[in-house]
Amino acid sequence: KIARMSKAAGIEEVVVALSYSISPAHTDEYYAQKTREITACADVDTVYLKDQGGLLTLDAVKTLVPAIQANLNGKILEIHSHCNTGLAPLVYLEAIRLGVDIVHTGVPPLSNGPAQPSIFNILKNIRYMGYTADLDEQALRKMSDYLTAVAEKTGRKAGVPLEYDISYYHHQLPGGMVSTLRRQLSERGMENQLEEVIEEITKVRKELGYPIMVTPLSQIVGSQATMNIISGERYKIVPNGVMEYVAGYFGPPPVPVDPNILDKITSMPKTKKLMAAEFSQPSASDIRQQMGIGSDVPDEEFLLRYAINKDDVDAMLAAGPIQTTAT
Repeated sequence: KIARMSKAAGIEEVVVALSYSISPAHTDEYYAQKTREITACADVDTVYLKDQGGLLTLDAVKTLVPAIQANLNGKILEIHSHCNTGLAPLVYLEAIRLGVDIVHTGVPPLSNGPAQPSIFNILKNIRYMGYTADLDEQALRKMSDYLTAVAEKTGRKAGVPLEYDISYYHHQLPGGMVSTLRRQLSERGMENQLEEVIEEITKVRKELGYPIMVTPLSQIVGSQATMNIISGERYKIVPNGVMEYVAGYFGPPPVPVDPNILDKITSMPKTKKLMAAEFSQPSASDIRQQMGIGSDVPDEEFLLRYAINKDDVDAMLAAGPIQTTAT
């Protein structure tokens, strides 16, 4: 439905992500079936394997990519990974050997670290493998030089290749979320309990039916685990996101939620209210009228005011255009 709506609105290419995860439910056949469901829609043009946690290994990609390819129904396959574990560059090369034509890369200094592999590293290696890429490397070098100069002027560190880190296969957290958890715990004077929270995250994820650790589900799992540790009692405090998750707002979980946990959460009054709620579907014109925003206000500003605090939008607009040069 969304793909059809997108094409009707004039979007030329619809790309659907298959978010990668590791659990008893996330098998090659699971992704093969999801690919069949996605590519049955004529309005979908491209599928991309989204490895947001940098969890793919050479062994995994050797069986997973063919399983997806066999069910593409003529669609394009791309691959997207992060360098959290240090394996993404190797995974890309193996994916290319298997016939994947498009891999997502970054331009230094914004590549490596927890981001995508460097385009220059991938270009160098595929040439030794006998492949070519139709890219303007000179333009990419200029872009990299400019971004490097901006990073130096603004005191930002360039991304560097990371050593292999097996801990990501334990908690499966996206790279940025680990630093966020560390900051949140530090604000409460509990920074020494980070490992305890990470261990709790693995338990909560299993109990909630192995949701894929990608926004917003990774934050939902992380928030519940943090509340469990901070309160000293598991599921004593349940964030709204977890209630919405068990109420089905994000679709069915890969496997059923642990019955004991499900009973505890669904017995809460707020969860019962969420599960019984019926949501109206007002038009954009109705919402504008409700908010007192006339048709003279551009769609971009209207959407901002609908989604963000009024004072924040006012401050954003008052600040004027974004700065496009480094100072």
